[in-house]
Amino acid sequence: MQQRDTFTVTEPGCGLDSHLWIIVSDPVEYPDQVFGLNVTTWCDGHSDNACILDVGDHPWIRRKSCIYYETPKIFINKQLDLLESKRLLTLHERLTESVFNRVLQGCMESRHLETGWVDMLVHQGVISYS
Repeated sequence: MQQRDTFTVTEPGCGLDSHLWIIVSDPVEYPDQVFGLNVTTWCDGHSDNACILDVGDHPWIRRKSCIYYETPKIFINKQLDLLESKRLLTLHERLTESVFNRVLQGCMESRHLETGWVDMLVHQGVISYS
């Protein structure tokens, strides 16, 4: 896995199914703390405005969507590789740098991403406070 990679998990009931996940942190530098966010369908009045995605931002996106900053996940890179080798994880096209930068900007702007997560991303050098 690499930063900006996207994937879906094909294992039903695992809690990750039906969403596109984005690798935000660098899995090479921090293989035991791979920070991931998911894409979910936009729901007017209920969704986070920090990063709205639409058709054309990624081939998987077929309607107005957003990054769900409220429940990020920490993955272990070896576990992701194992899921991929067992075909329980499907890699999709990487995010473009411009879309990924919007996701990162949303990390700083979202009211739903807890400070501890932001601090971790700053510590990992993914985003900065300045």
